[in-house]
Amino acid sequence: MALIDTIMAVFHMLFAGIWVGGTLFFVGIILPAARAGQMSTDGLQWIAGRFTTVTTASILFLLITGGHLAGNFYTFGSLASTGRGHLVLSMVVLWVILSGLLQVGLRRLRRELGSRTAKVAVEQNLPLFFTAGAVALALLVVAGLL
Repeated sequence: MALIDTIMAVFHMLFAGIWVGGTLFFVGIILPAARAGQMSTDGLQWIAGRFTTVTTASILFLLITGGHLAGNFYTFGSLASTGRGHLVLSMVVLWVILSGLLQVGLRRLRRELGSRTAKVAVEQNLPLFFTAGAVALALLVVAGLL
């Protein structure tokens, strides 16, 4: 059983790192380049499509691996009454928020890229993505505290 737990923990950390790192890269590098007119609409559409795939895969893998890890290492009582449990619950809440922000933001961005320039499409969705970036940073802080 310890081998399965180790494998789940490795995949959990791998997909969490890819997803959160990808979010920060998208918000901090890709969107500013598109906003400055340094990226074509087609290029941003392609990158947003790939990031949508990464986001969806990460959400599913984190749900599966995180559920396994939480089920094996925590009880309802320990989640509700310990500091580590509170951090795990905080991480779950932040995970849900980031999932929603990215799914909505990427869907809107990709839809608007069909009829607008990359710069205009990014401007319309910037608040969602800045919020997603802040949530991603909060996830890193909570993960560090765990």
